[in-house]
Amino acid sequence: NQDTAFFENLSSNADSLLWDFGDGNTSSEANPTHVYAQDGTYTVTLIVFNDCSTDTLTQEVLIVTPPTAAFSASPTSGCAPLTVQFTDQSSDNVTSWSWQFPGGNPATSNEQNPTVTYDQAGVYDVTLTVSNAAGQDVATQSQLIVVDDVPAVSFTATLNLDVLTTTNNSSNADSYLWDFGDGNTSTEFEPTHTYAQDGTYTVTLTASNDCGSVSHTQTVTVVTPPTAAFSASPTSGCAPLTVQFTDQSSDNVTSWSWQFPGGNPATSNEQNPTVTYDQAGVYDVTLTVSNAAGQDVATQSQLIVVDDVPSVGFTFSVTDSEVSFTSQVSNAATLLWDFGDGNTSSEANPVHTYAQDGAYTVTLTASNDCGEVSTSEIVVISTMAPPVAAFDAQQTTGCEPFTVTFQNLSSPNSETFQWSFPGGDPASSTEVNPTVTYAAPGTYDVTLIASNAVGSDTFAQTAFIEVLPLPTADFSHEVNGTTVSFTSEVSNATSLLWDFGDGTTSTEANPVHEYTQLGTFLVTLTASNDCGEVVVTQEVTVLIDLPVANFSGEPREGCVPLTVQFTDQSSGNPTEWSWEFPGGNPATSTEQNPVVTYEAPGVYDVILEVSNLAGSNTLVASQFIVTDEAPSAGFEAEVEMLQVTFTNTSTGADSFEWDFGDGNTSSVENPVHTYEQPGSYTVTLTASNDCGTSTFSMTIEIVVNAVVEIPGIEEFRVFPNPNSGTFTLVLRGQPLDALHISLFNSIGQRILWEEADFRTGALTRTITRPELAKGLYLLQLRSGNGVLHQKVVVE
Repeated sequence: NQDTAFFENLSSNADSLLWDFGDGNTSSEANPTHVYAQDGTYTVTLIVFNDCSTDTLTQEVLIVTPPTAAFSASPTSGCAPLTVQFTDQSSDNVTSWSWQFPGGNPATSNEQNPTVTYDQAGVYDVTLTVSNAAGQDVATQSQLIVVDDVPAVSFTATLNLDVLTTTNNSSNADSYLWDFGDGNTSTEFEPTHTYAQDGTYTVTLTASNDCGSVSHTQTVTVVTPPTAAFSASPTSGCAPLTVQFTDQSSDNVTSWSWQFPGGNPATSNEQNPTVTYDQAGVYDVTLTVSNAAGQDVATQSQLIVVDDVPSVGFTFSVTDSEVSFTSQVSNAATLLWDFGDGNTSSEANPVHTYAQDGAYTVTLTASNDCGEVSTSEIVVISTMAPPVAAFDAQQTTGCEPFTVTFQNLSSPNSETFQWSFPGGDPASSTEVNPTVTYAAPGTYDVTLIASNAVGSDTFAQTAFIEVLPLPTADFSHEVNGTTVSFTSEVSNATSLLWDFGDGTTSTEANPVHEYTQLGTFLVTLTASNDCGEVVVTQEVTVLIDLPVANFSGEPREGCVPLTVQFTDQSSGNPTEWSWEFPGGNPATSTEQNPVVTYEAPGVYDVILEVSNLAGSNTLVASQFIVTDEAPSAGFEAEVEMLQVTFTNTSTGADSFEWDFGDGNTSSVENPVHTYEQPGSYTVTLTASNDCGTSTFSMTIEIVVNAVVEIPGIEEFRVFPNPNSGTFTLVLRGQPLDALHISLFNSIGQRILWEEADFRTGALTRTITRPELAKGLYLLQLRSGNGVLHQKVVVE
């Protein structure tokens, strides 16, 4: 018991004894208890005495007391990664150590004095469990290890124009130093800073503690709204005026948008554009400058002043020799009139009297700083009366070519004449009464200008001359068998006459003619009007192509009775059709598109012969029609004990469904089925295809040999075996009250059943069945629950 030993004396025939506990202490008690001062292995000796002799027994005793856990660590604090040396200070009797270092590496140890590394900052407990054979002790020092780490530094910086606002997300830091990238710093936790100039700055935050310093940077771009300003040179001048614009905005502009109403270009995104003003006027200019922070607009109203050369014109009115002039001038500084007779004026609207009759060129010149512009008009001064032009013709309508003699009816004071005959020959004339020929049909204008020294007069008659055309004619034709379609291409005709070359005619514009014979015909078209007639002739060849037989049928497959619609698709214009439909109803037809019904299943050819005047052609479509009918189900069965092999004899079926009469089914074509119990079963086969189903059933008898043999039978034989259908049954044994004789064929069908008298214990019976087919048969004897079987072979 730890440091206390309990001794029990098992000696016999002893009068006295002496214990030696191996640590220098003794005892004469029979069953002493001894406390050892120290752990260890001690040799204990017991000596027993009586009058006859002494006896000595020696045993070793192991004394073990539970340990006491204690430990120290160095260092107990520091920066990660922190390596700590742990020292066991437990009692001396420890045999095993188990350390727990949450957060340490390793997390556990069985060494006496382990070394552990702490990689993450934190405060950690340490537990030591010491053990020996007497028990264990646990020592835990809470929050013994304190591990620090460098700071975790993070921040966000937000700009509002030039003002920077910071959010400090750092941790585990004792101090902070901000560097704003423009030479300014701060030790505040979350400072606010204003930048003096636009630009891109790197903001750095350095966080520090006893374990070190960590920095984090962020780039910010300071952009303040721009200020728009500009100049222009020159700002005035004559059109076209080219102006150079110069941007004088603040330095932080990233885009320019100019508006130049009346300028070319009218807009620009250049910093210093050049613009041309082509029209006189006074124009505003607007500049919009932008950057990421915003925009500014500068407008200079009426900045550009553009002048132009004058615009000049005038009107006048003549009264005898006096002429009143009215100027129509704009943008002019001075005016100068030249009346064409050596006289001038600078008035705006002068009145001038000419000394003599005549034609005078009057010029008005308008001037300003941009130049001068002149315009001239002819002013005629005359006391004579102007002429009056007029004309006629004896005949104004005729057929092409049409020759006309014109009669000049102008006033007698006419001195010269100028005729215009568009479309005529000649096209113009200065004769008094000219003759003109018009070659082409149409309507033509005629113009006459009569002149004298005072003036002239023009007389024109629209569509005065009408030239009637001769007809034009042509035609085309399209041959389709013996039918020819004619298309006339006629103009200016009042009547048409066709001669088809076969003795027939027509006055239709586009006739369709049916020829009764084959060959080449000379077809004539005559087109007429009041001016004459035109005759056009073409050869027309009428031929008939040999037809080519072709057809379709719908549907081509199906169940009987199948009705098929046949459609003639022959080419070459056949006129007669001869169909043959082997197996169809009707079997033949002369219709173009007959309907035929097929009553019996099969695969059938279809024959079509088509004919016209050119001959005939035949198409034989082999296996064109496929008909089917509902299937016919049937099967045979071969019974072998509980197993039956089925042979499917169905016809025309695509799928099968067997019902074996015992709750089992199959879709296999020729299944093999094993029955669990003997007995009579009705087997049903359902055969199917797209046209329907058919069912066939058969009852089979499942008989198992010697299920229970009939007791007491000494002899059971059949002879002859094999036989031809006649054989003798011999049976000997204990008498039976009832005996049934059955004969089954190979598929389990019972073909004979008789009762027999076996009360004497002897039976000889001849069975005669000459109608039996060759094969294997099973003879069964049954009495009560007893059954005997014997195979019978018929050859």
